[in-house]
Amino acid sequence: MSSRIATRVSRSIPAGPARILVVNALVGTFGSGLFYAGNVMYFTRVIGLSVWEVSLGISIAGAAGLIAAMPIASLADRIGFRPTLVALHLVRAAIYLAYLWVDDFTGFLVLVCVIGIADKASYPLTQALVGSLFDGEARTKTMAVMRATQNIGMSGGALAAAAVLTVDLRTGFLLLTAANGLSFVFTASQLWRIRPAPRPVEAPAGRPEVVEPPVRVGRWRHLGLSALNGVLSLHDTVLFVALPLWLASDKDAPPAMVSVVLAINTVLTAAGQVWWTRFTRTVPQAAWAAVAAGALLAASSLTMCFVGIAGPVVTAVLVSVAAVLLTLGENLHAAAAWEISFALSPSDARGSYLALFGLGQSARDICGPAAVTALVSSFGPYGWALLGVTFVLGGAGFRRSTLRLIERQRVAREHHTYGSAAPTASAV
Repeated sequence: MSSRIATRVSRSIPAGPARILVVNALVGTFGSGLFYAGNVMYFTRVIGLSVWEVSLGISIAGAAGLIAAMPIASLADRIGFRPTLVALHLVRAAIYLAYLWVDDFTGFLVLVCVIGIADKASYPLTQALVGSLFDGEARTKTMAVMRATQNIGMSGGALAAAAVLTVDLRTGFLLLTAANGLSFVFTASQLWRIRPAPRPVEAPAGRPEVVEPPVRVGRWRHLGLSALNGVLSLHDTVLFVALPLWLASDKDAPPAMVSVVLAINTVLTAAGQVWWTRFTRTVPQAAWAAVAAGALLAASSLTMCFVGIAGPVVTAVLVSVAAVLLTLGENLHAAAAWEISFALSPSDARGSYLALFGLGQSARDICGPAAVTALVSSFGPYGWALLGVTFVLGGAGFRRSTLRLIERQRVAREHHTYGSAAPTASAV
């Protein structure tokens, strides 16, 4: 199965910059899988930090990333996405290598905050770089192949780490962390190989090229869409927090069920993420895809309402169905979000607009785990039902907000066109 998935993904990778980006996605997430598979255990058992100190550090790092993402993206709009990303990768490499000398909470907090900033800034800038290299369907497909590859890389890294950490936690984690740091040195060097697209050839005399000017809709009008994107992206919080906690509290749930859920999610995403982009080739299609994604995520949540009503076999079947529905909704939402965020980002400020679009996901990382956990643990099956309603409303709101912003963009473009045509007419 894994070889089949790898073959399918490799066939989707065109030569050139796309291949470099996909290989980077594989190497970077493999290194991250090495690190994240054992970081909490290392910090608590070896360094001696409490669980609350680790949780507090991660929360503060999320807030730091939320604050810093926009200024870094604005800087990248001026100096270029590629050099900014190279610098961020080198910062990540240095910080991961610096973990080798961390022995207290202060050092941990400083490093985890810098990593949080670099991580949050890197994602929108990677998306912006893809947008600057490819157009239309090619850019969304490239993002999809990268996401599928990231799932393969993260899983491979986690499995490799498990084998190493069972032998020696302290030495093993330090070796894995060093390998993770070096993986970002590699990705930085590969990014540097990508050459910016050549400037358009000057049009022949007498045939002036008509260039459509960039049209911006007020940046902060996008905050509502960003928040709704954060609501839909709660699927990650459900997968990694709510669902494992719910299974842990259910005596009928098989102990290995969390691993089965993660395996289902990884395999379906690696095999099918590119396929889902066929439903998001235009903005109207992507807007409807967001509605469908909300419905699939709601169906997954409603399925979880019935987990625990019978024995282990029925529980395993229901959880597996919920995991499939969750993954389908997640993949469709990702494809829709890429197309819409690209369409709404002006070319001369793409980095900052994509960073703004990602603020909702950053807020999810900070508030989502506590909110979803409280909802499910306090209200049980009714909490899952409320979560399902939230996904439906989030999908519908995402579509409505997208169409409103597209309409504002159209009006702004017409106003700009007619406004710039008036002086020419009067001068004739």
